[in-house]
Amino acid sequence: MSQEAVLAGESRMAWSHELRRPIRAGSLAALGTSDIEELNGYLAAGDPARSREMLDYLHNLFRGMLESYIEWIQNWHSFVATRQSVQDAQTVANRTAATYRETVDRCVIDDAAVEMVLRAVHSVCPDDAAEPPPASERGGALMSAFNRAYGAALDALQRRHFEEAASLVGQYVSWGRQYHDALVAYVGTYASSVTDTFGQPFAEEGLEKTLAACTYYEPWWQFIEALKPALRVLVLAEEFRGHFSGPGRNGSVEIVEEPDRYRLVFAPCGSGGALRRGSLGGGETATLGEPSPATWGRAGAVPAYCAHCALNERTSVARLGYPAWVTEFDPDPMRPCGWTIFKDPALIPEHYFVRIGIQKPSSFSKEPESR
Repeated sequence: MSQEAVLAGESRMAWSHELRRPIRAGSLAALGTSDIEELNGYLAAGDPARSREMLDYLHNLFRGMLESYIEWIQNWHSFVATRQSVQDAQTVANRTAATYRETVDRCVIDDAAVEMVLRAVHSVCPDDAAEPPPASERGGALMSAFNRAYGAALDALQRRHFEEAASLVGQYVSWGRQYHDALVAYVGTYASSVTDTFGQPFAEEGLEKTLAACTYYEPWWQFIEALKPALRVLVLAEEFRGHFSGPGRNGSVEIVEEPDRYRLVFAPCGSGGALRRGSLGGGETATLGEPSPATWGRAGAVPAYCAHCALNERTSVARLGYPAWVTEFDPDPMRPCGWTIFKDPALIPEHYFVRIGIQKPSSFSKEPESR
């Protein structure tokens, strides 16, 4: 897909040779709309082919999100156990579970989703000598229930019972959002527990290393390195639609093109932004007290969970020589945050490097070739 082709026209599924899978293409306005709303529109129109295409696309996106969060939790447990001790890891897990139960009681996450997440956590972070399950079984009952919800919606669609399919898709999306939110809340609570127990430097190291250890991480960065800015817009917009970003948490992103950049605006971001607004619980939003590259030099403004965005910028500079995108973090959680992708890395203002503790390079020799 050329840059002109991917960011023009109506919303559509297109094959990406770079990603080796389908992805939504279209104008910036079209790409910002919810995948869920797209699917509901196809169902209302009685379009079986597009409905099936979008349902499968959504399921792959949501499933990948859930599996990655479960793996991230497992990596956190392993990091603490390795760097401290198994007993310390279990102490943090117990503390996290207690705080987590208290905070999610004050938000809209369903109790059944919370219990399902705690069961999944226990399966990948056992409190005895048992080994965690293999990757193929990670998530256990949670992923099985989610896959069954998808299968029920798919069955109705294959029978062309569009009204029934729409109802089942609604249930499927609701559970997907519940599982997503419950997992995000757990990761946020765990990161805060680690910070309280072992200090901010240890927590920042843990954020960086546990995320980098996730199965998706290295292949994802290889794709990002190979993409020109226009295709990065597609990938990053897709990610935050999959995080249930935007008003109503239905998966929407505002995308704005300016002469030198693309801006993706999240109101709110469906993970850290929703945490900061208290939508996913009341206790995960404790902020990191010391200014550091992981907090963009801010003190007392950035939660431990959100610090991974700054660490991703540092990873990008290490790999590319510049941040593939920069985070527009606002200390006011009720204001939107966002990601900005500069069309030419040479135009990235120096302060975006300084705030993550890096001097802006004089050249960007690793700039990806045109696609």
